[in-house]
Amino acid sequence: MARIVLVFFCVCFALNGSATAQETSQADFDGDGEVSFADFIIFASGFGKTGQDADFDARLDLNKSGAVDFQDFVLFAQQFGGSTPPENGDEEPFDPPRIYVSDTLGNRVFVLDGETNFFNPGLSAVIAQPRSVTYSSINRRIYVVAADTFHALTESSETDYRLPLTDPSQTPGFPPTGRGGFRMVLSPDHRLAYITEDAAHQVEAVHLKDAESVAVIPLSYKPSGIAISPGGDAVYVGHPQRPWISVINGPGQALSDSIRLEGWGNGRLAVSPEGDRIYTSINVGGTDPSVKIISISPETKEVDGMLEVSADSTTNVIDLQISRDGLNLYATVWPGPAPIEPLKEGAVSYLLTIDRLALTTTSVIQTNWYQNNFGVSRDGKTAYVAVLDPAAGSYELAVLDLVNEEVDGLVLGFFTPFDVKVYGGKAALGRIQFPEITVF
Repeated sequence: MARIVLVFFCVCFALNGSATAQETSQADFDGDGEVSFADFIIFASGFGKTGQDADFDARLDLNKSGAVDFQDFVLFAQQFGGSTPPENGDEEPFDPPRIYVSDTLGNRVFVLDGETNFFNPGLSAVIAQPRSVTYSSINRRIYVVAADTFHALTESSETDYRLPLTDPSQTPGFPPTGRGGFRMVLSPDHRLAYITEDAAHQVEAVHLKDAESVAVIPLSYKPSGIAISPGGDAVYVGHPQRPWISVINGPGQALSDSIRLEGWGNGRLAVSPEGDRIYTSINVGGTDPSVKIISISPETKEVDGMLEVSADSTTNVIDLQISRDGLNLYATVWPGPAPIEPLKEGAVSYLLTIDRLALTTTSVIQTNWYQNNFGVSRDGKTAYVAVLDPAAGSYELAVLDLVNEEVDGLVLGFFTPFDVKVYGGKAALGRIQFPEITVF
């Protein structure tokens, strides 16, 4: 056994660490999501056996030769240290689903049970000024962007690691300056997180497994919303009150292009599942006072679809999301300059459900609160919307029934719910598959 262990580590060293970047399920014999020393013990116990042996373990025969031999040993060493992604990278294990709410002034990420809508205090995490929260079904981690720190948490909300998002202070004797972590998006393989940092006017890329910053991409104005193409080749960054979308080359991790807008964007973006459309909102458009949600072709950089939300330029589209099945686009809308003028009791706002392909509104849920950021359940039946009650002057979480187009209830107890995400539960129906045409 000692000789096998020695040879094993020699082989791993000879492979120069290439195995650690590999993701595989073939050598994860104990099914814990990692190809680790525990799997090596299992492999060593069956080494040298063939299909003629009664206790032959076919799982260990990685090259399917009928014997567990040195060739299998080399294959195992190549996979050692890798992780096992789920069969479906989009699969989320939470049942019932979980609702994550980053409460910025409350300095906490709250977790709610999707069946009861009750708080789960055991899963809540104390984090200073959390802004954005995202779950990785591949890494089995919750990632939180705060104003000055990036947090990686386990599924039980325990800290895995933290990375500072700070720069040295320009004034001697003062603490470091936070970069203003704002929003994030994960690369399709969940290896990288791209983080918008509004105070530093940049996007930062973090390698999630190595727990280190790998790139900083300077931008000309504070970035806000962020979205990524399905292949990860393009990262789109929105800028509030600016007439352009920045385009970052994913592999090169550098600013590569921009898309001009006919008017000021609201800084929020969504990308279609096929990657052939970018959606954003135009709040002011030159001589045109209307507020629009537009569809842009990333190939031509031209607007190819438009939905007028309001003819009144004081209307604000706050947040945009695409449903899991790719068929619907959701938007929260305030009908007046609420962020500037005093809030008025009885103000009405809306959650719109929009046919994404036709860009037509299919349902409107009206509330007496100002609706903000939101999350939608996996099955597309429920929306959880951060709302501001102007009468009480407090923030709450509204539970909206998207099927019956009504308000189900309110969850109280927040200071400023900044981001809302829903993970787990039953999947929505698969989106319509478009025919593929290949020309030879």
